[in-house]
Amino acid sequence: MSKVFVIGSINMDVIATIPHHPQVGETIMGDSLTYAPGGKGFNQAIAASRAGATTIMVGKVGNDGFGKTLIDFAKSENLATENIGTSQTQPTGTAFITVAKGDNIIVVIAGANDDVQPQDLSDITFQENDIVVCTLELPQATVKETFKKAKQAKAKTIFNAAPAAPCDDILALTDILIVNETEAEMLAEAITASNIPTVIQTLGEKGLKATTPQGEITLSGHQVECTDTTGAGDCFTGNLAARLAQQDTFEQALTYANAAAACAVTQLGAAPSMPTPDNVTKRLKG
Repeated sequence: MSKVFVIGSINMDVIATIPHHPQVGETIMGDSLTYAPGGKGFNQAIAASRAGATTIMVGKVGNDGFGKTLIDFAKSENLATENIGTSQTQPTGTAFITVAKGDNIIVVIAGANDDVQPQDLSDITFQENDIVVCTLELPQATVKETFKKAKQAKAKTIFNAAPAAPCDDILALTDILIVNETEAEMLAEAITASNIPTVIQTLGEKGLKATTPQGEITLSGHQVECTDTTGAGDCFTGNLAARLAQQDTFEQALTYANAAAACAVTQLGAAPSMPTPDNVTKRLKG
């Protein structure tokens, strides 16, 4: 069976639930405060691991309490942690998240994620048909080197181009691109010019559309009670990678990942809200 490699960000999420998002200069009283593992890369790796794929996380945390907590959480999830390093100069990445009526606003401080450099990949070996996942929460030079190494090994590259930024060199090395509506609009010209084989645009509660060499696939969203949308896109990406690694067809993997993302939004937090296969199977059965 193929492996899933996630070379990505690892954060501690500080989540405040509030009645409404404040205006500039407004002070409001919040309802609750939660600390939860997060970071787009970490969320994707946890999602892939829970979906049953052998998953290797590559990234860095700080030499601090948040870093230790995150590594302990990864071990409890049977996620390989040998390639999670410790930055001696930067604190663990942190995301400050406010959630009001299911919608979120997020501010990310990269911290140790900015310390993940191309040389940190020297001990990583990809095999043919492995799935290699990256986002833009790491330095672009690191993502580019990762994908170059993956392509040389004939592994499949999945790029979640978030947060959106000019990244033409990375798009040229991408097999499957995942973007939301905002990212798709910002990167439209570059996506067209890059001739990426497969482009998936997630549409939130409306589902998704995917353009593939065989044609277009459209899936409707699942109707669920939304608690927190944080990590929904990461859940989709991680589950898609896991199901492809387990030899699903592309459409099967797409259908599974779409249902998994619907499960994730019913729970508060990012990494902890990633569903198990039992949860997803129940969702698929309605």
